[in-house]
Amino acid sequence: MPPSFIPHVIPDVYTPVAGSTPATTDQDTGGYDVAIGGFGFRLATDQQNYYSRATEPTTVHRFDSSLEPGEQSLSPLPWIKSQSSFHGGAGQLNLEQGFTAFQYQAEQVEHIRYDTSLGVDPWTPGELSRLPATNLYSIGGRTFSQFVAGSVGGADAAVGGGVHTLTSVTWPSGPDSAPTLTDITLSGAHFGGASNCTVVSLATDGGNYYALINLAVVGDLAGVFQLVVMGDLGSSAAPTVLYSSTTHLSGVLGWAKARLVGGLGQSLYELSTNPGSIVAISSLAPKYTHPSTAWTWACFAESPSAILGAGSAGIQSSILNFALDTSGSVPVLSGGDVVAMLPTNEQVTSLGVAAGSFLAVGTNKGLRIGTFDSYTGALTLGAISVDSTAPILGLTSRDRFCYAGYTNQQADGLTGLVRLDLSFVVDAAGRLAYAPDLRPPKGAPTGKGTVTAVTILPVSDRILFIATDGIHVEASGPDASDVGWLRTSRIRYDTLENKLFKYGRIRGNLDTSTITIVGVTPFNGQYALGTFGFLPDGDPGYYSLPPGLHEWIQMEFYLDGANAVMNSYETRAYPAPAVQDVITFTVNCFRDEVDRFGLDVTDPQLPRVRWQNVLDLKNAGTEVRYVEFTNQGPTAELVLIDQVEFRSYARPTIDDDFGGYITMRLRKTTP
Repeated sequence: MPPSFIPHVIPDVYTPVAGSTPATTDQDTGGYDVAIGGFGFRLATDQQNYYSRATEPTTVHRFDSSLEPGEQSLSPLPWIKSQSSFHGGAGQLNLEQGFTAFQYQAEQVEHIRYDTSLGVDPWTPGELSRLPATNLYSIGGRTFSQFVAGSVGGADAAVGGGVHTLTSVTWPSGPDSAPTLTDITLSGAHFGGASNCTVVSLATDGGNYYALINLAVVGDLAGVFQLVVMGDLGSSAAPTVLYSSTTHLSGVLGWAKARLVGGLGQSLYELSTNPGSIVAISSLAPKYTHPSTAWTWACFAESPSAILGAGSAGIQSSILNFALDTSGSVPVLSGGDVVAMLPTNEQVTSLGVAAGSFLAVGTNKGLRIGTFDSYTGALTLGAISVDSTAPILGLTSRDRFCYAGYTNQQADGLTGLVRLDLSFVVDAAGRLAYAPDLRPPKGAPTGKGTVTAVTILPVSDRILFIATDGIHVEASGPDASDVGWLRTSRIRYDTLENKLFKYGRIRGNLDTSTITIVGVTPFNGQYALGTFGFLPDGDPGYYSLPPGLHEWIQMEFYLDGANAVMNSYETRAYPAPAVQDVITFTVNCFRDEVDRFGLDVTDPQLPRVRWQNVLDLKNAGTEVRYVEFTNQGPTAELVLIDQVEFRSYARPTIDDDFGGYITMRLRKTTP
């Protein structure tokens, strides 16, 4: 008697696996043990064909093909991340990048960069130390919107100017002492007193200053409302008037290629420093006149072969090149050529030559660096290396570094400077390494305000900047009472999966100082991890990292003490991704089978069709519904079919053409 087909209906109420969606179609209609994609099967579980549920390993074995050992050569667990230098600068949010690392001198740049810092010097490879402090000197209620420095008699000297202000500034006892401020005489009949004068531009040749002064009312020069004057740096005597104008021309003065130039109105003039008498600007023949009536000059600098002038007309800003015509006995300026155009709405606010072959370009968007071709002198303008929400109004350079005003851009919201390393390119776009630099001292009245000028005192070789509180001068060493810290990039081991960050370690010079460590986790988590110091070997050992599972962690290192130095740090973590189940089992695929109730049944579909159904599900590559029919009711899960295999141990017969066993490996996709 042939076996009979007896349908079995299981109630449609069942317990779904967490994360799956209940459905009333998960019904057993043939005494099946499991169903995959709606097709039922009966398990063939025995000693050889086992049913298995297992979790996937969270790590894999590594093959280290690098020439030098490193983190990749160590055991897969725990995951280790270490950093032994920060001279790639700030501005990197994640320690690992999602694209191929830009290589610089065989180093992965992201492993020597960090997020941000305050009051620390990262520029020595393998050493993080404190920046010099800043000496703040009051300017007695004056406003210095303009400032130039030079030397007089072997001492640093400067002149500051602004509204109703033109002041001589000298350092007879050196930059670590308060300077002497003496107002320059403006009481003469030409000027009408300081209250009648506003200094709108200053330039210097190193020993003399040149000022463009607007008059509120006319002095003794009939109809004159603007003057170009010259005086000695370090002298408070009334300056000599060189040129005059009957209107307030928008303009700026500059000293370049050993000559005084003035951008006044739309025109560029080469101005003699000894005209013999007061000359009306309107009587001069300009060297160049911009075609736009809206053009205003912003600043001047020089290239290896020419004078550069920058300005704007509305939303468009550009840099012009004025070459020196050497056909005569004395080189003279020739017409202007545009050598760089800024993007729309980005305006040049300052220029400065650095290290001979670089041009620093400050704009209302940030700081760019241009380079000059060594053969043609052509200028190539790079991408913005430092973004800024305030215009960069002052620039200077020393050694391989460029210093720029960083108005209210420090990590704590205060003002100060930013420094670029002109020798270190950090990405394929040509951006340079940078880090926040000098800042107001602890206890400054406000610590904020526009940085209107940045310069260098040539005798003492100290950096100086002007902000609202007064004159800020680089000190001879760090201030132990002030703050200095660095925040690393996010350490996430190049994956968004959660990790258990377990231990950290630092090394440094901690003989007479300490380092305080704070852990930063997502959603503004802040954890005090300890203070370590006064250790002769500079190694405090391991400390615990923030508890719980986190996608990433950042480390903040506070260098407490003038001599604190950190050399390296290390973190150790264990992966903690969501567990992924893998289900492996073997089912019968015969025409005639025994169901889970022990009854002989004939399946409605032929074995070849049943195998093809499974194969089609596998080849589709999409999620399918997997159901197990249990005594307590069905349970459903969403899975991917990793692997299927059909095996037959007997020849086909006329009754059973294609009988055998199907082994399936399923990967659970629901949590």
